[in-house]
Amino acid sequence: MVFKRKRKETGVILFADIVQSSAIYKKAGDNAGHQFVNACIDLLIRIAFDSGGRVIKTIGDEVMCLFPGAPQATTAAVGMHTTLDRQQGICGLPTPNLYIGMHKGDVVIKKNDVFGQTVNIAAYLVKMAKPRQVLITRDVADDLEGTQTTLNFLYATPVKGAGTVEIYEYLWEIQDATVICNNMSTLRSVQKDASIELHCCEQALIISKDNPAVTIGRQRHNHMVIKDNNVSRTHARIEYRHGKIFLIDQSSNGTFVELANGSTLTLNNEEIALSGNGRISLGRSFSTSPSHMIRFRYENHGGIIDGSTGDHASD
Repeated sequence: MVFKRKRKETGVILFADIVQSSAIYKKAGDNAGHQFVNACIDLLIRIAFDSGGRVIKTIGDEVMCLFPGAPQATTAAVGMHTTLDRQQGICGLPTPNLYIGMHKGDVVIKKNDVFGQTVNIAAYLVKMAKPRQVLITRDVADDLEGTQTTLNFLYATPVKGAGTVEIYEYLWEIQDATVICNNMSTLRSVQKDASIELHCCEQALIISKDNPAVTIGRQRHNHMVIKDNNVSRTHARIEYRHGKIFLIDQSSNGTFVELANGSTLTLNNEEIALSGNGRISLGRSFSTSPSHMIRFRYENHGGIIDGSTGDHASD
């Protein structure tokens, strides 16, 4: 019996996915649409190689690459966006945009494919990205320390099998950014001494280092009371810890969070670090139009940070 050897390697996994490729096929037809999407994929492959990466595989309208480090991966991400911007669209459609997500860590390489949690986290990020957005993890951000880099901390979220993952946006269209950080210590300092305001109906709370913990639930002992049968007696806690604000679900029906970038998360006995502005629904998903929604507004020691744009407003 012959055993195929595996080997481990540390690098950055990047996924790039063409936005709304189905609309291209619908407008241009299957043959022309297929040729156009393939031409775009070929461009992404060339840019990955030119930036020092390896293309592991293509999956429909998505390309998966491995880079030795974050500088090469982010160079490729910017090149992918800007190169597609220079291309002509098809059948009157604009040039397609990209979703890009990346994570740095160990990968297992076997038969020219890669496996492991690093791949899973990068795949999660590309699904969370908005058009033209590059999402990276803390591990990628740390690898960029010391470079001229513009980052925006978005949120921390639990990822199955990986614990809590901090997610940042790599701001490549710099004219839209007003928080510019050349190293991670500067970026982290923006997040300390946070507070958050909660509003629901006529109730309002502020969580900060001076008021570090509140509970929300159906019964009267909670700091904020939500009278809904889907809400547990003590449904969730919000805590200030080490300069950040965490939402902790401890319910039966889960807690739903809508973030400033429009993405939604479901917490089931999990926690997330909140930032920006957003909404929280206890026990009911947003698709059901819940009648009791909690609006939150995050503030740091120097002003308000909107997690969707990176804009920093002074007091």
